[in-house]
Parts: sequence; structure tokens; C-alpha cells
Amino acid sequence: MADAAVLDAINNASSYVWGQCTFYAAQVASWVPAGLGNAGEWLGNAQRKGLATSSTPVAGSVVVYGAGGGYSSFGHVAVVTGVHSDGTFDVSEMNYKGINVISQRVSDMRDVLGFILPPLGAQLKLPLTGLLGGAAAAARPSSSSSSGSPGCSLLDVGCWLKDVENLAQRAMFIWIGLVVIVIGLFLLVVEDAEEKALEVVEKAAPLAAAA
Repeated sequence: MADAAVLDAINNASSYVWGQCTFYAAQVASWVPAGLGNAGEWLGNAQRKGLATSSTPVAGSVVVYGAGGGYSSFGHVAVVTGVHSDGTFDVSEMNYKGINVISQRVSDMRDVLGFILPPLGAQLKLPLTGLLGGAAAAARPSSSSSSGSPGCSLLDVGCWLKDVENLAQRAMFIWIGLVVIVIGLFLLVVEDAEEKALEVVEKAAPLAAAA
């Protein structure tokens, strides 16, 4: 039988879009209330709900990033798992490297709007590998469309826009890669043509001298 705290985390996270940063943060930090909105809105909405916030990182808190700096127009949230003396901090997050992809990194304060502090005695539920692969699957919103992103409902415009943005970024990287390949091939062709031209000139020089 699933742990009651785990089920509470799943039920709470189900108010956020599956596979997104908000979905993951609400599971790891199960004290995060439902209905905080898009990631960039979490800090202000948390304050309005009476949650304590901070301008400096605290282990166990949720960091809220604004749009920009590699984050989408909806902002980004992650869970702070450690703090370093130089002001940087460790985070665990989802959808920084892709939808429903959990990753960890060291973050600095760039684009940080603030930190939502956990209630006294609250603990993080890490790791969530088994949770996301098993019980959390039941929390995925079903799509009424047979096509498109598996994590977006038909009317969830924000989710669809984020997926389109992710696809556009990937398409841009692919396009840049193709341009680099084409330029490389062009340079090889030019270099080969120059070598052949030199060979022709070298062979023609003795004939011209004999004539």
C-alpha cells in the first residue's frame, strides 16, 4: 500500500501540469499548496497564501526563477537541496533538460525572484525516481486529443505553448548544426578544388616551357 504522505504529494501535484517543473516541485516539496499558477507566479501567490519567503537560498526551499536566462516565458521553479558558502546552491528540478526529465545542477542567483520557505519540520521527498515512474503516472492529466504532447490537455494553452517553445529551441539547434555541416562540406570542396587546380597548373607548366 502506498505511503499516505506520497499519495498526498501526488494529489497536490496533480493540480499542476504533468512533466513540468511545477509538477515535480509540488511532489518533492509536498507542503507547496495547490493553485500557485505558473512557475514565475509562485512567489507572489505563495506570499498571498501566507507562506514565508526569502531573498537568500535555504535548503529545503523552492527557488522561483523569472522568465529569461534560458527559462521559458512562464518562469521556472526548482527545489533547493543544498547551499554553498559562495552563494550558489544545489537544485533538483524537472523540465530544465526536457519534459518529465529530472536533473540536478548548481545554480547561482541569476533570474531568481526569491525562495519559498518550507514550514517548520517539513522534509523533502527525494529521490522521486520510483514515484514518478509508478504511482505518479496516475496523476497525469489525460488528453482529449490523440495527437500532441501527452502531458497537455486540449484546452491547456500554457502547456501547449511551452511545448512549442521547447520544440522551437530544438529545431534551432538542429538548424545551426546543419548550417555548420554545410559550411564544413563547402570548405572541404573548395580546398579539394584548389588542390586539383594546383596539380593542373604544375602539370601544364613543363608543357608550356617546352612549347
